[in-house]
Amino acid sequence: MKKTLFKLYVLSFFVAGIIACEGETPKEGADPKDDTPEVNEQQINESNDNRVSMVPTPNELFDIIKEVNISYDDQVLNNPDNIENYNDKKAQSLNFGVYTADLAFAASFGEPTESVQYFTVIKDMGDRLKINNALDQTVFDQIDKSIHENNNDELFNLSNDTYYDAYTYLKENERGPSLALIVLGGWVESLYIMTQLGEYEEGGLLMSRIIDQKYTLENLYEFMEEYESDIDVMEMMQTLYDIDEVFLSLKETSGDGYANSNEKDVHLMSGGSEFSISEEQYNTLKNAVSALRTKIVESDF
Repeated sequence: MKKTLFKLYVLSFFVAGIIACEGETPKEGADPKDDTPEVNEQQINESNDNRVSMVPTPNELFDIIKEVNISYDDQVLNNPDNIENYNDKKAQSLNFGVYTADLAFAASFGEPTESVQYFTVIKDMGDRLKINNALDQTVFDQIDKSIHENNNDELFNLSNDTYYDAYTYLKENERGPSLALIVLGGWVESLYIMTQLGEYEEGGLLMSRIIDQKYTLENLYEFMEEYESDIDVMEMMQTLYDIDEVFLSLKETSGDGYANSNEKDVHLMSGGSEFSISEEQYNTLKNAVSALRTKIVESDF
């Protein structure tokens, strides 16, 4: 199976240039042998933004999932009533991410009732996390209008705005650990929904999308490493071990060189190594994702 390294529906708030270190003329009196490039705080922040931009948002994953004809099923989503069980910032951050994925899934299928429920629970969770601008009354007014006009595309866009608003607020207020947990929670829930509702098909499109997550996980690890001094982030990185082991076990063969292309707002980097996933590996991955997701939604740490 030809591996597409990244297929990202790049949003305006996640568009970031690749940082290139260019040599500079040594300053007078400087040791010419000391050519180690200086890395300032802005470069570190921009580099970190690049990594998180390569972790698809729930909306991006569910935009992809429509291509594989997966049907809507609200039984796989986290019950909004569970919000009352999340009493510490770790559980709240992780499940804020979970609920954003559930919202994206419901909105992508144009499910108005569930979408409103998840918008409401995200606003409540945002208040608990003090993400005060994650949702405001204007957004709810737009949601109500979209539902009455049966505008599913706008509903989907609004669910994405929710993720963006939370991301922006946390980034601007230097709350990286909470952001890392939210991104992790959203990714785990998205992968959980994909594996729960998708059946194994050798060489199928869904399997290709699942294999894509091997690279997503690598980027997620790198992003979270920036905040591993935080005990909650470090502990959650360790919980990814079983999922990582499955991706590391995938069969690899040599491939062609890399090629870049763009289709509308989609950036494609293709080529490189080829990977395949067996039915046994898929089921192992499915179980590992399910186990971690259960721990997150039950706050069992």
